[in-house]
Amino acid sequence: MGAPDTTAASQAGCGCQGSCDACAGSLPDAPDCAINYHFGMLLGVEDFRVEQGFHVGRLRRHQRALHGSGVVYGYGVEFDAARRELKVAPGYALDRRGRDLELAEAQCLGLPAWWEKHRDDDDFLDLADKDNATFDAEVVLCHGSCLSRPVPAIADPCAGDGSPGIAYSRICERPVLSLRRARPPARPACRPIGCCGCCSVWPRPRPATPGWPNARPTSPPCRPANAPPPPRRCGARC
Repeated sequence: MGAPDTTAASQAGCGCQGSCDACAGSLPDAPDCAINYHFGMLLGVEDFRVEQGFHVGRLRRHQRALHGSGVVYGYGVEFDAARRELKVAPGYALDRRGRDLELAEAQCLGLPAWWEKHRDDDDFLDLADKDNATFDAEVVLCHGSCLSRPVPAIADPCAGDGSPGIAYSRICERPVLSLRRARPPARPACRPIGCCGCCSVWPRPRPATPGWPNARPTSPPCRPANAPPPPRRCGARC
């Protein structure tokens, strides 16, 4: 959906009040290079991010290469018909980038309130009667991150925006749950393979080999122009 409802394990102290699109905090992921420390070395923010990204990146690379992605435990989904509510149990999972998705507490979503908020979304324009609609929905689990713990900081004198000397000192990773309408997978476009100009043939006939027994002609005989078209067979290349 255009704006799915999201929940998280914890949003306490989140600098963007739960809207992580605004703060765009993310941990570095660079497993190939580490800092070569030496005496008297001048360290800056980028150096610390390289050090952080080396360890974070190696862990994520290990998890996606050795363990893959998916639910490790938990994340069961239940429907309470009496309360018309979805409940997702606590659990732990890995996404395709090897990032942790740990839900510490169960999350619930009231379906009537969700439908009132999203019934006019673009995904539901094809429903004729939205007061008596039936459709499939799916619970989606994604990775999210947010800035937290604002602390005093030395302001950049070249910024020129008059912003106070405050910066967020934490990046908090969290799972993000959303409910959206389920769509059937799109069928691949069917492309004929080896069709001649007047016939529908699949697969392509093998060319005849001189002297080989039971050699077949290079192309089948064409049907008359007034004959009904034969059933079309084709192969889907994806």
